[in-house]
Amino acid sequence: MSLTNNFRSAALIRMVLIVSAMTLSQTSCEQLPSLVIESGKPVRFITSGLATIIDLQISGPDLEREPHPQGDGNRLPLLKVYWEFASLPSQERSLDQIAAVTYGQVPQGFVQVQPLADSPPLPLVERNLYNITLSFKDGGKINRFFKLQDGKIVAEGE
Repeated sequence: MSLTNNFRSAALIRMVLIVSAMTLSQTSCEQLPSLVIESGKPVRFITSGLATIIDLQISGPDLEREPHPQGDGNRLPLLKVYWEFASLPSQERSLDQIAAVTYGQVPQGFVQVQPLADSPPLPLVERNLYNITLSFKDGGKINRFFKLQDGKIVAEGE
């Protein structure tokens, strides 16, 4: 009887180890969405992951209405959308499929939302803080801040 119990215990332990290994291998294969702001010109954003992107938006200070574009410490500056594009419903793409986005160049399978039509986006101005937001089909988002400093892109908070 004890030999049967030992055999059952060993089989159960093996089964638990196999299931645990399978679970770990499946979760470790999932690639989390990633956004890297490339330093240099042109302004480029490197994307990776399996998430399906539905929208990319870059916002920054409203230079026409904001008296303190770098902020004055007492409040956030007035913002406006500089550039935005959204996916076409029939052409959804993952971050891996896009791989890189250059500021002002709409990737294939997307349509420009801001500014209207094929107008170029507003220029990015030295020392001002900008935000890039990627929105995904599953409801997730990535937000990163960056600025131009001495002609180069500097990612904030990374």
